[in-house]
Amino acid sequence: MSLRPSADSSNDADEILSLLRVGLTDILENLAKCQGTVKYVTLYTGVYNFCTALRSSVTGSGYYTAADTTSSVHGVVYGRRLYTFLNEFIVQFMEQIAERSADYTGDDLLAFYNSEWVKFGDSTRCIHHIFDYLNRHWILREQEEGNNVSVVSTLMFHLWRDNFFMQIRNTLLESVFNLMTRVRDGQVVDLGMVKSVADSFVSLGGDEVGSSSKKMDVYNNYFLVPFIKATVQYYS
Repeated sequence: MSLRPSADSSNDADEILSLLRVGLTDILENLAKCQGTVKYVTLYTGVYNFCTALRSSVTGSGYYTAADTTSSVHGVVYGRRLYTFLNEFIVQFMEQIAERSADYTGDDLLAFYNSEWVKFGDSTRCIHHIFDYLNRHWILREQEEGNNVSVVSTLMFHLWRDNFFMQIRNTLLESVFNLMTRVRDGQVVDLGMVKSVADSFVSLGGDEVGSSSKKMDVYNNYFLVPFIKATVQYYS
């Protein structure tokens, strides 16, 4: 896609969002097939174009450069639209994973959760860099103004937490505690699955502001406290 905008900004915007929708789906479903330089640059350029090169229907017919967008209505409108698009896209993806997880219980659920978590973490890091321009401009400005907006990687982990983890947390923890009971009964099990789940809980807490005090909230509230309670019950 060229960096030069065409005359119709609405068509340009729809084209870029369509490009991003396909590219993000590919990354989330199979990152290994999406690590070529051409694909990465194409998606990065799409984000850059959306934030800088589209013609703003709000302010007339002039084109805006990257420098103009730091304070223009164009930058605010298109930055918010792109952020909203990404939010809604990831929510839909999380809902699909939550639906698929219903097919699993016990150790199979733990294996599914850990597999999807690893894939999602790798994909999140890639997508965060693709949206680097949005992170460094619109998101940074929103944060400086005190608005509740997160950088892309934090946003995606929060969406995993709110739209997947919170939906299956009870079943997930039940699977963890059942596995730990088997350990205490002397059975041989894969403790690595428990560690991976617990580690994911740490990553799901906190944000850019006040992260030092909130980082462990998800781990403490949804893993540590129930785990201690279940341990006490086992040995009572």
